[in-house]
Amino acid sequence: IRDKARQICGDEERLGELISLPFGRELGEMAEAFNLMSVALRKERDELETRIKARTEELAERTDQMQKSLKENQGLLSELQHRAKNSFNMISSMIGMAVSNATSSETRKVVEYLGVRVKSVSELYDLLYSKGSVTEVRLDDYCTRIAGPMIALNGNITLEMELESLTLSVKEAAPIGLILTELVTNVVKYAFPGGKSGTVTIGLKRTADGKALLEVSDDGIGLPAGFDLSADAGMGLNLIQGLAGQIGGVFRMDKGVVGTRGTLEFGIDKK
Repeated sequence: IRDKARQICGDEERLGELISLPFGRELGEMAEAFNLMSVALRKERDELETRIKARTEELAERTDQMQKSLKENQGLLSELQHRAKNSFNMISSMIGMAVSNATSSETRKVVEYLGVRVKSVSELYDLLYSKGSVTEVRLDDYCTRIAGPMIALNGNITLEMELESLTLSVKEAAPIGLILTELVTNVVKYAFPGGKSGTVTIGLKRTADGKALLEVSDDGIGLPAGFDLSADAGMGLNLIQGLAGQIGGVFRMDKGVVGTRGTLEFGIDKK
């Protein structure tokens, strides 16, 4: 019996095979018990194989559906980003036409100023589109995209940048980009009158207390005597303070030994 059982149990394909022993009653009962156990094991194995096969097929079908949905969502996202980019390009073109058709220098300046703000948001979407991201953006790359072209249009101003790598959510990066746009615009408009040459320095760095500092400084003529940000701020500076409040940041503006310095302090994740 022992040899026969080893032979059957050692061969999975023969699991459930019955033993035929023409011996006495005790041996017959043992063989019958062994046969019942073998049949039960074979039945359980078949049931388990059936369940595993069904589960595997179900998971494969779900995986195919998920991959199909992911592919469709990626296609929709790409189309949305492409349309947003085209929309901003169209708006920029319309602003350019309005500047060309402006009948007064004051109107031209207002429209140009609007175009700079639109360009700031457009660069954010363009950066997201090029990186294939929808939730986060490299703030240092974004700052470079904004400030570089603005300063390049003014041959008398040199741009220096000291930017640490910093990734933020799009929700945080958008107002920071507009703040930077306002600060650089103010420098271009007021810091170097009469085509005077000068330098603008933009810095971005982390602090030890889980925050970050964005600083825009210049070596221009500086702030007017007695300037008070809370009382003397124009539309642009008021906009900056409102945007800083949206991200829980604090904006300061002061006169350095030379020129002017604007600083935005805001919280970031420590990760």
